[in-house]
Amino acid sequence: DLRGAPTPRRLRNAALMFGILILGVAAMPTLGAALAVLPFMGGASISFIAMANSTLQLRSAPELRGRVMALYGVAFLGSTPVGGPIVGLVGETLGPRAGVGIGGVATLVAIAVAWRSLSSRAGPRPVDAGPAAVLASDARVLEAELAGRSGGTEGRTPAEPATAPDGNGRSPGGSPFAGWLDAG
Repeated sequence: DLRGAPTPRRLRNAALMFGILILGVAAMPTLGAALAVLPFMGGASISFIAMANSTLQLRSAPELRGRVMALYGVAFLGSTPVGGPIVGLVGETLGPRAGVGIGGVATLVAIAVAWRSLSSRAGPRPVDAGPAAVLASDARVLEAELAGRSGGTEGRTPAEPATAPDGNGRSPGGSPFAGWLDAG
C-alpha cells in the first residue's frame, strides 16, 4: 500500500532510493541518459521530502510542532549556503558529474548516520491512531491555551477571540491585522 502512513522503513527506503538515483545520474555517460533518470530521482526526492515532513508533524508533540518544523526548515534550507559553493567549486574543478556525485554520497552518508542514531534509541513517541489522534490532541492543546488566556471557554467557540480589538483595530496580542480580518 503506497498511501499508508509514513514509517521509518518507508522513509529510509525513499532516502536510499533518492541517494542511489543521484549517484545514478552522476554516473550516466550522456546527457540523454541522465535526463532519462532525472524524473525518477525527482520522484524519490519528493517522496522523501513529503514523508520526512509528515513524520515530523505526526510524531512531534502538538505544542512543539511549530518549533520542530522551523528547525526542519532551517536544516533543510540552511545547508544550501554552505554546501552550494562547495559543490559548485567541485563541479567547476572536477566536472558536473563529481558535483552531482557529492550530493549522492552526502545523502547516503546522512542516511547511514541518521539510521544508526535512530536505531540506537527509543525514538519519538508513536502516533497510535494516525492523523485523527493528532487533530484531537491539537484541539485539546488549543482549548487549554484559550482557557488559560481567558479564564474559560464558556459561551464562545475556539475561533472567537477572548477579547475584542481596541479602538485602533489592534487585538490584545498587538496584531494590527486582527481588526481588518474581522471587518466586513
